[in-house]
Amino acid sequence: MITALLNFMPIPETQNTVFRADFGKQTLYYTPGYLTGIDGELASTFEQAIKTGGSLGVVHLEQLKTNLLQSAKAAQNAWERLFSSPFTPLCLTLCPGNNCNLRCVYCYAKPSASSKKEAPLPLDLVESASVVVARNCSEAKQPFVVVFHGGGEPTLHFRWLEQALIIAENAAKKFHVPVFRYIATNGVMPKEKAVWLAKHFDLIGLSCDGPEEIQSVQRPFRNRRSSTSHWVEETARIFHLFQKPFHVRTTITAATLHRQAEIAAYVCERIHPQEIHVEPVYGKENVGSHFRLDSEQAEEFVNKFIEAETLAHNSGVRWQMSGSRLNEIHGPYCHILKSVMLLAVPRRIPLCFQYTNFSVAQQDYLDIGMYLDGQIVFQSEKIFQGLQVLKSRSDFFCSSCFNRFHCVRSCPDACLLLSDPLEPPEKSFRCRVQSLLARIKLQEIAKQHRGLSAWGAFVPKT
Repeated sequence: MITALLNFMPIPETQNTVFRADFGKQTLYYTPGYLTGIDGELASTFEQAIKTGGSLGVVHLEQLKTNLLQSAKAAQNAWERLFSSPFTPLCLTLCPGNNCNLRCVYCYAKPSASSKKEAPLPLDLVESASVVVARNCSEAKQPFVVVFHGGGEPTLHFRWLEQALIIAENAAKKFHVPVFRYIATNGVMPKEKAVWLAKHFDLIGLSCDGPEEIQSVQRPFRNRRSSTSHWVEETARIFHLFQKPFHVRTTITAATLHRQAEIAAYVCERIHPQEIHVEPVYGKENVGSHFRLDSEQAEEFVNKFIEAETLAHNSGVRWQMSGSRLNEIHGPYCHILKSVMLLAVPRRIPLCFQYTNFSVAQQDYLDIGMYLDGQIVFQSEKIFQGLQVLKSRSDFFCSSCFNRFHCVRSCPDACLLLSDPLEPPEKSFRCRVQSLLARIKLQEIAKQHRGLSAWGAFVPKT
Protein backbone atom coordinates (compact mmCIF):
# COMPACT_ATOMS: atom_id res chain seq x y z
CA MET A 1 0.00 0.00 0.00
CA ILE A 2 1.09 3.58 -0.62
CA THR A 3 2.42 5.07 2.59
CA ALA A 4 4.05 8.44 3.19
CA LEU A 5 5.74 9.42 -0.06
CA LEU A 6 8.32 12.00 -0.96
CA ASN A 7 6.94 15.49 -1.36
CA PHE A 8 9.22 17.27 -3.80
CA MET A 9 9.07 21.06 -3.83
CA PRO A 10 10.95 23.35 -6.24
CA ILE A 11 13.93 25.39 -5.15
CA PRO A 12 12.98 28.80 -6.67
CA GLU A 13 16.55 29.98 -7.22
CA THR A 14 17.08 27.10 -9.64
CA GLN A 15 14.32 28.11 -12.10
CA ASN A 16 12.23 25.20 -10.87
CA THR A 17 14.62 22.61 -12.28
CA VAL A 18 15.87 21.33 -8.91
CA PHE A 19 13.48 19.99 -6.28
CA ARG A 20 13.92 19.00 -2.66
CA ALA A 21 12.14 16.56 -0.34
CA ASP A 22 12.61 15.41 3.25
CA PHE A 23 13.57 11.76 3.61
CA GLY A 24 14.05 10.84 7.27
CA LYS A 25 17.26 12.44 8.45
CA GLN A 26 18.26 13.28 4.89
CA THR A 27 17.23 15.91 2.39
CA LEU A 28 16.86 14.72 -1.18
CA TYR A 29 17.63 16.93 -4.18
CA TYR A 30 16.23 15.88 -7.52
CA THR A 31 16.42 17.00 -11.13
CA PRO A 32 15.55 14.87 -14.18
CA GLY A 33 18.14 12.13 -14.41
CA TYR A 34 19.79 12.65 -11.01
CA LEU A 35 18.91 12.20 -7.35
CA THR A 36 21.11 13.25 -4.41
CA GLY A 37 20.76 12.57 -0.70
CA ILE A 38 22.47 14.72 1.95
CA ASP A 39 22.39 14.29 5.74
CA GLY A 40 20.73 17.07 7.73
CA GLU A 41 23.89 18.67 9.08
CA LEU A 42 25.26 19.07 5.53
CA ALA A 43 22.02 19.83 3.72
CA SER A 44 21.73 23.57 4.33
CA THR A 45 25.32 24.18 3.18
CA PHE A 46 24.78 21.96 0.13
CA GLU A 47 21.54 23.71 -0.81
CA GLN A 48 23.10 27.15 -0.48
CA ALA A 49 25.86 26.07 -2.86
CA ILE A 50 23.20 24.86 -5.33
CA LYS A 51 21.54 28.28 -5.26
CA THR A 52 24.70 30.37 -5.51
CA GLY A 53 27.07 28.05 -7.35
CA GLY A 54 29.56 28.49 -4.54
CA SER A 55 32.27 25.97 -3.65
CA LEU A 56 31.67 23.36 -0.95
CA GLY A 57 35.34 22.64 -0.28
CA VAL A 58 34.76 18.89 -0.11
CA VAL A 59 35.53 16.90 -3.26
CA HIS A 60 32.71 14.38 -2.88
CA LEU A 61 30.06 17.02 -2.16
CA GLU A 62 31.37 19.22 -4.95
CA GLN A 63 30.99 16.34 -7.42
CA LEU A 64 27.41 15.70 -6.26
CA LYS A 65 26.58 19.38 -6.72
CA THR A 66 28.18 19.42 -10.18
CA ASN A 67 26.26 16.32 -11.30
CA LEU A 68 23.00 17.80 -10.02
CA LEU A 69 23.44 21.19 -11.68
CA GLN A 70 24.69 19.73 -14.95
CA SER A 71 21.69 17.38 -15.08
CA ALA A 72 19.34 20.29 -14.34
CA LYS A 73 20.85 22.37 -17.15
CA ALA A 74 20.69 19.44 -19.57
CA ALA A 75 17.02 18.88 -18.69
CA GLN A 76 16.12 22.54 -19.21
CA ASN A 77 17.96 22.64 -22.54
CA ALA A 78 16.28 19.43 -23.72
CA TRP A 79 12.89 20.82 -22.70
CA GLU A 80 13.47 24.01 -24.69
CA ARG A 81 14.63 22.03 -27.75
CA LEU A 82 11.54 19.85 -27.58
CA PHE A 83 9.34 22.86 -28.34
CA SER A 84 11.65 24.78 -30.65
CA SER A 85 13.08 22.15 -33.00
CA PRO A 86 11.61 22.03 -36.53
CA PHE A 87 9.08 19.26 -37.10
CA THR A 88 11.13 16.58 -38.84
CA PRO A 89 9.30 13.24 -38.82
CA LEU A 90 11.54 10.19 -38.41
CA CYS A 91 8.67 7.77 -37.89
CA LEU A 92 5.78 7.06 -40.27
CA THR A 93 2.59 5.73 -38.68
CA LEU A 94 0.03 4.28 -41.08
CA CYS A 95 -3.61 3.57 -40.23
CA PRO A 96 -5.15 1.88 -43.28
CA GLY A 97 -8.76 2.31 -42.22
CA ASN A 98 -11.35 2.09 -39.45
CA ASN A 99 -12.61 -1.42 -40.16
CA CYS A 100 -12.41 -3.74 -37.17
CA ASN A 101 -13.57 -7.24 -36.29
CA LEU A 102 -13.91 -6.28 -32.60
CA ARG A 103 -16.06 -3.81 -30.68
CA CYS A 104 -13.94 -2.83 -27.69
CA VAL A 105 -15.96 -1.02 -25.03
CA TYR A 106 -13.52 1.92 -24.86
CA CYS A 107 -12.62 2.38 -28.53
CA TYR A 108 -11.82 6.02 -29.38
CA ALA A 109 -11.56 5.46 -33.14
CA LYS A 110 -15.24 5.08 -34.07
CA PRO A 111 -14.60 1.97 -36.19
CA SER A 112 -16.82 1.29 -39.16
CA ALA A 113 -20.01 -0.53 -38.23
CA SER A 114 -20.28 -1.95 -41.72
CA SER A 115 -18.90 -5.36 -42.60
CA LYS A 116 -17.90 -3.86 -45.96
CA LYS A 117 -14.31 -2.72 -45.94
CA GLU A 118 -13.68 0.96 -46.42
CA ALA A 119 -11.11 1.97 -48.99
CA PRO A 120 -7.69 2.12 -47.28
CA LEU A 121 -5.21 4.96 -47.53
CA PRO A 122 -4.08 5.64 -51.11
CA LEU A 123 -0.74 3.97 -51.77
CA ASP A 124 0.57 7.03 -53.61
CA LEU A 125 0.20 8.94 -50.34
CA VAL A 126 2.07 6.18 -48.51
CA GLU A 127 4.87 6.38 -51.07
CA SER A 128 5.24 10.16 -50.86
CA ALA A 129 5.26 10.09 -47.06
CA SER A 130 7.77 7.22 -46.98
CA VAL A 131 10.18 9.20 -49.15
CA VAL A 132 9.88 12.26 -46.89
CA VAL A 133 10.52 10.29 -43.70
CA ALA A 134 13.29 8.11 -45.16
CA ARG A 135 15.10 11.23 -46.40
CA ASN A 136 14.83 12.79 -42.94
CA CYS A 137 16.20 9.61 -41.39
CA SER A 138 19.14 9.59 -43.78
CA GLU A 139 20.03 13.19 -42.91
CA ALA A 140 19.65 12.51 -39.18
CA LYS A 141 21.49 9.17 -39.41
CA GLN A 142 18.53 7.44 -37.79
CA PRO A 143 16.67 4.25 -38.76
CA PHE A 144 13.38 4.63 -40.61
CA VAL A 145 10.60 3.49 -38.26
CA VAL A 146 7.36 2.46 -39.95
CA VAL A 147 4.35 1.69 -37.75
CA PHE A 148 1.05 0.11 -38.76
CA HIS A 149 -1.71 0.99 -36.33
CA GLY A 150 -5.41 1.73 -36.42
CA GLY A 151 -8.35 3.20 -36.37
CA GLY A 152 -9.30 -0.42 -36.77
CA GLU A 153 -7.46 -3.70 -37.23
CA PRO A 154 -4.70 -3.14 -39.83
CA THR A 155 -4.53 -6.79 -40.91
CA LEU A 156 -8.10 -6.60 -42.27
CA HIS A 157 -6.56 -4.67 -45.19
CA PHE A 158 -4.05 -7.44 -45.79
CA ARG A 159 -3.20 -6.88 -49.46
CA TRP A 160 -2.80 -3.15 -48.77
CA LEU A 161 -0.60 -3.98 -45.77
CA GLU A 162 1.72 -6.08 -47.92
CA GLN A 163 2.03 -3.33 -50.52
CA ALA A 164 2.49 -0.50 -48.02
CA LEU A 165 5.25 -2.39 -46.23
CA ILE A 166 7.11 -2.94 -49.50
CA ILE A 167 6.78 0.77 -50.31
CA ALA A 168 8.25 1.75 -46.94
CA GLU A 169 11.10 -0.77 -47.29
CA ASN A 170 11.91 0.49 -50.79
CA ALA A 171 12.08 4.08 -49.53
CA ALA A 172 14.51 2.99 -46.81
CA LYS A 173 16.68 1.25 -49.40
CA LYS A 174 16.64 4.31 -51.63
CA PHE A 175 18.11 6.45 -48.85
CA HIS A 176 20.35 3.69 -47.47
CA VAL A 177 18.86 3.63 -43.99
CA PRO A 178 17.84 0.61 -41.91
CA VAL A 179 14.12 0.12 -41.43
CA PHE A 180 12.34 -0.90 -38.22
CA ARG A 181 8.87 -2.38 -38.71
CA TYR A 182 6.20 -2.36 -36.00
CA ILE A 183 2.54 -3.33 -36.09
CA ALA A 184 -0.19 -3.11 -33.47
CA THR A 185 -2.84 -5.81 -33.74
CA ASN A 186 -5.73 -7.29 -31.78
CA GLY A 187 -4.39 -10.75 -32.58
CA VAL A 188 -7.74 -12.09 -33.82
CA MET A 189 -6.72 -13.48 -37.19
CA PRO A 190 -6.15 -16.72 -39.09
CA LYS A 191 -2.90 -18.59 -38.47
CA GLU A 192 -1.56 -17.67 -41.91
CA LYS A 193 -1.71 -13.96 -41.14
CA ALA A 194 0.00 -14.40 -37.78
CA VAL A 195 2.81 -16.31 -39.49
CA TRP A 196 3.18 -13.51 -42.06
CA LEU A 197 3.41 -10.88 -39.31
CA ALA A 198 6.06 -12.92 -37.51
CA LYS A 199 8.12 -13.11 -40.69
CA HIS A 200 7.83 -9.47 -41.75
CA PHE A 201 7.90 -7.29 -38.61
CA ASP A 202 10.67 -6.55 -36.13
CA LEU A 203 8.32 -5.97 -33.18
CA ILE A 204 4.62 -6.61 -32.70
CA GLY A 205 2.18 -5.03 -30.26
CA LEU A 206 -0.57 -7.45 -29.25
CA SER A 207 -3.64 -6.17 -27.42
CA CYS A 208 -4.99 -8.28 -24.56
CA ASP A 209 -6.86 -7.08 -21.48
CA GLY A 210 -6.54 -10.23 -19.38
CA PRO A 211 -8.28 -13.55 -18.71
CA GLU A 212 -11.23 -14.61 -20.81
CA GLU A 213 -13.91 -13.16 -18.52
CA ILE A 214 -12.25 -9.72 -18.86
CA GLN A 215 -11.31 -10.02 -22.53
CA SER A 216 -14.79 -11.18 -23.56
CA VAL A 217 -16.37 -8.11 -21.91
CA GLN A 218 -13.88 -5.41 -22.88
CA ARG A 219 -12.66 -6.73 -26.25
CA PRO A 220 -15.53 -8.77 -27.75
CA PHE A 221 -16.17 -9.68 -31.35
CA ARG A 222 -18.26 -7.19 -33.27
CA ASN A 223 -21.20 -9.60 -33.16
CA ARG A 224 -20.18 -11.06 -29.75
CA ARG A 225 -20.49 -14.55 -31.18
CA SER A 226 -17.60 -16.04 -29.19
CA SER A 227 -14.59 -15.22 -27.03
CA THR A 228 -11.51 -13.63 -28.54
CA SER A 229 -9.14 -15.05 -25.92
CA HIS A 230 -8.15 -18.26 -27.65
CA TRP A 231 -7.42 -16.33 -30.86
CA VAL A 232 -5.02 -14.04 -29.01
CA GLU A 233 -3.35 -16.97 -27.26
CA GLU A 234 -2.91 -18.82 -30.55
CA THR A 235 -1.43 -15.76 -32.24
CA ALA A 236 1.01 -15.34 -29.35
CA ARG A 237 1.96 -19.02 -29.65
CA ILE A 238 2.85 -18.49 -33.31
CA PHE A 239 4.97 -15.45 -32.45
CA HIS A 240 6.88 -17.58 -29.94
CA LEU A 241 7.25 -20.37 -32.50
CA PHE A 242 9.00 -17.91 -34.82
CA GLN A 243 10.93 -16.35 -31.91
CA LYS A 244 9.41 -13.00 -32.75
CA PRO A 245 9.66 -10.26 -30.07
CA PHE A 246 6.26 -8.87 -29.10
CA HIS A 247 4.72 -6.72 -26.39
CA VAL A 248 1.24 -6.86 -24.94
CA ARG A 249 -0.89 -3.74 -24.63
CA THR A 250 -3.35 -3.95 -21.73
CA THR A 251 -6.06 -1.36 -21.11
CA ILE A 252 -7.10 -1.00 -17.47
CA THR A 253 -10.62 0.22 -16.72
CA ALA A 254 -12.55 0.93 -13.53
CA ALA A 255 -13.88 -2.61 -13.81
CA THR A 256 -10.39 -4.14 -13.81
CA LEU A 257 -8.11 -1.75 -11.90
CA HIS A 258 -8.26 -3.98 -8.79
CA ARG A 259 -7.45 -7.08 -10.89
CA GLN A 260 -4.09 -5.94 -12.27
CA ALA A 261 -2.09 -8.69 -10.55
CA GLU A 262 -4.50 -11.28 -11.92
CA ILE A 263 -4.15 -9.78 -15.39
CA ALA A 264 -0.35 -9.80 -15.11
CA ALA A 265 -0.37 -13.44 -14.00
CA TYR A 266 -2.54 -14.47 -16.93
CA VAL A 267 -0.53 -12.57 -19.54
CA CYS A 268 2.80 -13.80 -18.19
CA GLU A 269 1.67 -17.43 -17.99
CA ARG A 270 -0.46 -17.80 -21.12
CA ILE A 271 1.05 -15.23 -23.49
CA HIS A 272 4.47 -14.35 -22.00
CA PRO A 273 5.57 -11.27 -23.97
CA GLN A 274 8.81 -9.40 -23.33
CA GLU A 275 6.88 -6.43 -21.95
CA ILE A 276 3.36 -5.51 -20.87
CA HIS A 277 2.40 -1.92 -21.64
CA VAL A 278 -0.38 -0.80 -19.33
CA GLU A 279 -2.62 2.12 -20.19
CA PRO A 280 -5.52 3.46 -18.14
CA VAL A 281 -8.61 3.66 -20.33
CA TYR A 282 -8.68 6.74 -22.57
CA GLY A 283 -11.38 9.33 -22.77
CA LYS A 284 -14.70 10.04 -21.16
CA GLU A 285 -17.30 10.55 -23.88
CA ASN A 286 -16.57 7.21 -25.53
CA VAL A 287 -16.37 5.22 -22.27
CA GLY A 288 -19.32 4.09 -20.17
CA SER A 289 -19.43 4.98 -16.49
CA HIS A 290 -18.78 1.34 -15.54
CA PHE A 291 -15.34 1.50 -17.19
CA ARG A 292 -14.37 5.16 -16.71
CA LEU A 293 -11.58 6.05 -14.28
CA ASP A 294 -11.62 9.18 -12.12
CA SER A 295 -9.06 10.94 -9.94
CA GLU A 296 -10.33 9.37 -6.71
CA GLN A 297 -9.20 5.99 -8.03
CA ALA A 298 -5.60 7.04 -8.68
CA GLU A 299 -4.17 5.69 -5.42
CA GLU A 300 -5.93 2.35 -5.74
CA PHE A 301 -4.75 2.08 -9.34
CA VAL A 302 -1.13 2.65 -8.28
CA ASN A 303 -1.32 0.18 -5.38
CA LYS A 304 -2.58 -2.54 -7.72
CA PHE A 305 -0.12 -1.49 -10.43
CA ILE A 306 2.81 -2.07 -8.07
CA GLU A 307 1.48 -5.52 -7.12
CA ALA A 308 1.21 -6.46 -10.79
CA GLU A 309 4.62 -4.99 -11.59
CA THR A 310 6.25 -7.16 -8.91
CA LEU A 311 4.46 -10.28 -10.11
CA ALA A 312 5.43 -9.66 -13.74
CA HIS A 313 9.04 -8.91 -12.77
CA ASN A 314 9.25 -12.26 -11.00
CA SER A 315 8.17 -13.86 -14.29
CA GLY A 316 10.83 -12.00 -16.25
CA VAL A 317 8.35 -9.62 -17.90
CA ARG A 318 8.35 -5.81 -17.68
CA TRP A 319 5.08 -4.20 -16.55
CA GLN A 320 5.14 -0.50 -17.37
CA MET A 321 3.24 2.67 -18.23
CA SER A 322 4.21 5.30 -20.79
CA GLY A 323 2.68 8.36 -19.10
CA SER A 324 5.79 9.23 -17.09
CA ARG A 325 9.21 8.02 -18.18
CA LEU A 326 11.92 9.08 -15.74
CA ASN A 327 15.20 10.24 -17.27
CA GLU A 328 13.47 10.90 -20.59
CA ILE A 329 12.49 14.47 -21.38
CA HIS A 330 9.05 14.50 -22.98
CA GLY A 331 5.65 16.13 -22.91
CA PRO A 332 2.22 15.04 -24.18
CA TYR A 333 1.78 12.42 -26.89
CA CYS A 334 1.41 15.03 -29.69
CA HIS A 335 3.15 13.89 -32.86
CA ILE A 336 4.80 17.29 -33.34
CA LEU A 337 6.74 16.51 -30.15
CA LYS A 338 7.60 12.95 -31.19
CA SER A 339 8.85 13.31 -34.78
CA VAL A 340 5.94 11.21 -36.04
CA MET A 341 3.96 11.64 -39.26
CA LEU A 342 0.54 10.03 -39.00
CA LEU A 343 -1.43 9.05 -42.07
CA ALA A 344 -4.92 8.01 -41.10
CA VAL A 345 -7.38 9.79 -43.39
CA PRO A 346 -6.96 10.57 -47.10
CA ARG A 347 -5.10 13.80 -47.88
CA ARG A 348 -4.89 14.98 -44.25
CA ILE A 349 -2.13 14.67 -41.62
CA PRO A 350 -3.43 14.90 -38.03
CA LEU A 351 -1.11 15.28 -35.07
CA CYS A 352 -2.95 13.05 -32.57
CA PHE A 353 -3.03 9.26 -32.68
CA GLN A 354 -6.70 9.35 -31.66
CA TYR A 355 -7.85 11.22 -34.75
CA THR A 356 -8.33 8.49 -37.30
CA ASN A 357 -11.72 9.94 -38.19
CA PHE A 358 -11.71 12.61 -40.91
CA SER A 359 -14.21 15.02 -39.35
CA VAL A 360 -12.42 15.07 -35.99
CA ALA A 361 -8.95 15.42 -37.52
CA GLN A 362 -9.84 18.83 -38.99
CA GLN A 363 -10.32 20.52 -35.62
CA ASP A 364 -8.02 23.43 -34.82
CA TYR A 365 -4.38 22.39 -34.36
CA LEU A 366 -5.17 18.74 -35.06
CA ASP A 367 -4.58 18.94 -38.80
CA ILE A 368 -0.95 19.90 -39.44
CA GLY A 369 -0.46 18.94 -43.06
CA MET A 370 -1.99 17.64 -46.26
CA TYR A 371 -1.25 15.67 -49.40
CA LEU A 372 -1.53 18.13 -52.28
CA ASP A 373 -0.65 17.51 -55.94
CA GLY A 374 1.46 14.49 -55.10
CA GLN A 375 3.41 16.26 -52.35
CA ILE A 376 3.35 16.22 -48.54
CA VAL A 377 2.82 19.80 -47.38
CA PHE A 378 3.15 20.73 -43.71
CA GLN A 379 1.49 23.80 -42.22
CA SER A 380 4.62 25.23 -40.62
CA GLU A 381 2.96 28.22 -39.00
CA LYS A 382 0.29 26.03 -37.44
CA ILE A 383 2.93 23.63 -36.11
CA PHE A 384 4.93 26.52 -34.63
CA GLN A 385 1.83 27.95 -32.95
CA GLY A 386 0.92 24.53 -31.62
CA LEU A 387 4.37 24.07 -30.08
CA GLN A 388 4.16 27.47 -28.42
CA VAL A 389 0.73 26.72 -26.96
CA LEU A 390 1.86 23.32 -25.70
CA LYS A 391 4.92 24.77 -24.01
CA SER A 392 3.22 27.78 -22.45
CA ARG A 393 0.35 25.75 -21.02
CA SER A 394 2.66 22.93 -19.88
CA ASP A 395 4.93 25.40 -18.09
CA PHE A 396 2.06 27.40 -16.59
CA PHE A 397 0.05 24.53 -15.15
CA CYS A 398 3.02 22.35 -14.13
CA SER A 399 5.74 24.84 -13.18
CA SER A 400 6.12 23.61 -9.60
CA CYS A 401 5.82 19.87 -10.31
CA PHE A 402 8.97 17.75 -10.00
CA ASN A 403 7.62 15.49 -12.75
CA ARG A 404 6.99 18.23 -15.29
CA PHE A 405 9.89 17.33 -17.60
CA HIS A 406 8.78 13.73 -18.12
CA CYS A 407 5.01 13.55 -17.99
CA VAL A 408 2.25 13.53 -20.62
CA ARG A 409 -0.02 15.61 -18.35
CA SER A 410 -3.67 14.63 -18.84
CA CYS A 411 -3.08 13.60 -22.44
CA PRO A 412 -4.92 12.04 -24.20
CA ASP A 413 -7.98 12.61 -21.98
CA ALA A 414 -7.56 16.39 -22.20
CA CYS A 415 -5.70 18.18 -24.98
CA LEU A 416 -3.66 21.24 -24.05
CA LEU A 417 -3.89 22.43 -27.65
CA LEU A 418 -7.66 22.64 -27.78
CA SER A 419 -8.26 24.51 -24.53
CA ASP A 420 -6.89 25.27 -21.10
CA PRO A 421 -7.57 22.41 -18.67
CA LEU A 422 -10.90 22.74 -16.90
CA GLU A 423 -9.16 21.68 -13.69
CA PRO A 424 -5.52 21.83 -12.59
CA PRO A 425 -3.68 18.85 -14.12
CA GLU A 426 -2.56 17.65 -10.69
CA LYS A 427 -6.20 16.88 -9.90
CA SER A 428 -6.66 14.63 -12.93
CA PHE A 429 -6.40 10.86 -12.76
CA ARG A 430 -3.43 10.60 -15.10
CA CYS A 431 -1.35 13.32 -13.44
CA ARG A 432 -1.96 11.85 -10.01
CA VAL A 433 -1.02 8.35 -11.17
CA GLN A 434 2.09 9.53 -12.99
CA SER A 435 3.26 11.58 -10.03
CA LEU A 436 2.70 8.72 -7.59
CA LEU A 437 4.60 6.22 -9.72
CA ALA A 438 7.51 8.63 -10.21
CA ARG A 439 7.72 9.35 -6.47
CA ILE A 440 7.68 5.63 -5.69
CA LYS A 441 10.56 4.99 -8.10
CA LEU A 442 12.63 7.82 -6.64
CA GLN A 443 11.90 6.65 -3.12
CA GLU A 444 13.11 3.16 -4.05
CA ILE A 445 16.41 4.65 -5.24
CA ALA A 446 16.76 6.65 -2.03
CA LYS A 447 16.15 3.55 0.11
CA GLN A 448 18.97 1.74 -1.71
CA HIS A 449 21.42 4.42 -0.49
CA ARG A 450 20.16 4.70 3.07
CA GLY A 451 23.08 4.74 5.49
CA LEU A 452 25.31 6.96 3.35
CA SER A 453 25.74 10.51 4.61
CA ALA A 454 25.99 11.95 1.09
CA TRP A 455 25.26 10.14 -2.12
CA GLY A 456 24.16 10.68 -5.70
CA ALA A 457 22.54 8.38 -8.23
CA PHE A 458 21.79 8.76 -11.93
CA VAL A 459 18.19 7.69 -12.45
CA PRO A 460 17.88 4.69 -14.78
CA LYS A 461 15.42 4.77 -17.64
CA THR A 462 12.07 3.19 -16.84
